[in-house]
Amino acid sequence: MLSAFKQQHGAEYSLRALGYFGSYAHNTATPDSDADTVFETDNRISRRFAVIADPSDF
Repeated sequence: MLSAFKQQHGAEYSLRALGYFGSYAHNTATPDSDADTVFETDNRISRRFAVIADPSDF
């Protein structure tokens, strides 16, 4: 899912790296788990969180 997101939106957000943490990173995710992600970008961003994609889009 992350590589598909980076392919589609990497240039738009100047993404350098993407990764999981939490249950997906520890391979303990269940069907009810959310996907906790971390990213590195070249852009200055505000300190807020947002949903920018739904996993079902990929």
